[in-house]
Amino acid sequence: MAAPVGGPRDRGPGPGAARRAVLPRPPQSRWVPDVLRARDGPDDGARRRRSPAPGRPRPVRRHRASGAVLARRAAGLPLQARPGRRDRGGQPERRHAEGDVLTADRATALARIGLGLAGLLNAAEGWTLLTRIADGRLALPVTDAAPPVQTWSVAVLTGAAMLAALAVVLGWRTRAAALVLAGTDVLVLLWDQQTYSSHRLLSTILLVLLAFAGSDRTWAVRRSEAEPPPWPRLLMMSQLSVCYLFAALSKLNTTFLTGAPLHAWLRWDLPVLLTFAMAIGAVLTELFIAVALWSRRFRPLAVALGVLLHVSIVVGLADQTWPLVAFALTCVPLYGLFLTEASGRYAPRHAASPGMIRTGA
Repeated sequence: MAAPVGGPRDRGPGPGAARRAVLPRPPQSRWVPDVLRARDGPDDGARRRRSPAPGRPRPVRRHRASGAVLARRAAGLPLQARPGRRDRGGQPERRHAEGDVLTADRATALARIGLGLAGLLNAAEGWTLLTRIADGRLALPVTDAAPPVQTWSVAVLTGAAMLAALAVVLGWRTRAAALVLAGTDVLVLLWDQQTYSSHRLLSTILLVLLAFAGSDRTWAVRRSEAEPPPWPRLLMMSQLSVCYLFAALSKLNTTFLTGAPLHAWLRWDLPVLLTFAMAIGAVLTELFIAVALWSRRFRPLAVALGVLLHVSIVVGLADQTWPLVAFALTCVPLYGLFLTEASGRYAPRHAASPGMIRTGA
């Protein structure tokens, strides 16, 4: 007799196969989970033996987590930082509401509102200076081609600047309004040398960049759905950092570091040693802000120091209060552009908008 060619599976069903197919399954116990009820297999009895008795809590399963998971869990960060299997279209799940984070669109809108408010104050300052020149004060035109300063022309220019600044604040036709406001600032700067101020020049540059930054995508009366390029926001951040750096470098001279200018500018008569320490602290603070705004680790401290610096300038200096307020409104709202970094504390990756700017190390 020849040996069978196939293995045990090729010999066909055994004698008990028909009996197993005909006989019904034994009734399931009511405490067996529904997941196990839907599964058929030879180990049903083993599954039932592993299931807990009625009223008895299921033992807690302990899993070992990696160091990165434990670190993110301790910091309160989401465990899924990259697109997972359940994500659709390559986009990560949004487990947090967008209202809980500062997105790039909202940060740009905040910068728009600050620049618009600063534009209102700059227009009022320009009105004050130009009307004095129109009333007979010594005029110092930038070029010989500049027209004479007259009251009616100053009123027209100031009215256009205030209307454009209000439109920027409200977000109504933001691009055109920002360009008009920047144009009025340029005319004021070129009309007379006495109207020059560093905060007006900084505001003019930022308004031109704001016109292309898509700041009217949210918090605006007339919203835009177009996706803005990232370069205007990046240039606005760079301009703010350069402003602090230049302010610190311009103070590195023996006259300022002695504290004598601060002693003359402050509202209070402070000791010379204290004004000397304040001068050194101002230079170090501005240098730190210029660099630390780009660092993820030191960014919160830089923002806090920047706010305190501008508040101390407005409160401490005796003269030029409203221009200093305009300077603070120009700089401080731009901090939000740095806080859109996907560091988990401000804007997690899964809640970041498509226009998110990620900078820093």
